Amino acid sequence: MENQRWCGVFPQSVGDCRVQSVILIGVGGVLWGLSRFIAPLELSETITSTVGLRTYLMDLGGGIAMFAALCLLACWIFKIQKAKDLKRIVTQGKAMQYLLANAATLCILPAMLWYYWMCGKRGDFGTSDAIIIPMMTQLVWIMIWLPLSNLFLFLSLRRSVLPASLLVRTTSSAVTLKGWNIVYALCLGIMLLLLLRSIVFGSLFEIPILMVFIYVLLSLRAGKIAYYTQKSATPKDTPLSVEG
Repeated sequence: MENQRWCGVFPQSVGDCRVQSVILIGVGGVLWGLSRFIAPLELSETITSTVGLRTYLMDLGGGIAMFAALCLLACWIFKIQKAKDLKRIVTQGKAMQYLLANAATLCILPAMLWYYWMCGKRGDFGTSDAIIIPMMTQLVWIMIWLPLSNLFLFLSLRRSVLPASLLVRTTSSAVTLKGWNIVYALCLGIMLLLLLRSIVFGSLFEIPILMVFIYVLLSLRAGKIAYYTQKSATPKDTPLSVEG
């Protein structure tokens, strides 16, 4: 009877998003711990970088643990236990979308500086000249991203209804909405690839930033869908409510 009871509880526990997050934290911790048993490479005339199996395991372990810890935090904030509970999440209002997006953008610079400081301290780049080029390149991208992201936010929130259900299917057949869905799908694809890169390379503070951007994109998509769904169901002479 005891074995049968545990056999019934174990699958239910594994299906719990919080348990999965804790397991992933453990996996990340194990990978990071294994890296400590590998001797670091020493810089010399023939070895110009310390990047090797030790750094790969350290970065991947730290990235997985950070991502899982943030997922666990999200489960607690949004009261998520099972995957189906994601459908119950409701977005924040329009002002909060501006706040989240700009706060995340401003956090990119310190996150980037911390990552390159850590890599430079480990000797990943070998010389100081090798670290300046990627830092300056990302700095330029941040300066370009800030005004463009606010323009994108303005256009996205201009005709939208927020708060709305975060994960909602499109029911409206409006051509404009289909175009917006393509844009959001491309942006989400890019953000997911960047998130995967940050996890693999152990850029710990970029992971929460990218997760915030993904949340904002999903919120913008939800607002557009809610607007056009409401528009298709409302008589033409009735004004739509777009405040949020």
